[in-house]
Amino acid sequence: AALGGALGICVWQNAKDLETIFKCSRSRAWEILQRKRALTLAQIRALVRELGIPAERLIAEYKIRAA
Repeated sequence: AALGGALGICVWQNAKDLETIFKCSRSRAWEILQRKRALTLAQIRALVRELGIPAERLIAEYKIRAA
């Protein structure tokens, strides 16, 4: 996944995984995976809680692509 690669981790298979974790639409999940939308604090907390990803990895800066 694009976001996973950008953060140096590969933890989810597709947008459906993020849909479930974030309780969001598939289109929103794709925007996050394609780095068109940054993770929110609530989403970072969900990834830490659900997948055990260190918060330090998720708060690292990365470029957001133009929509």
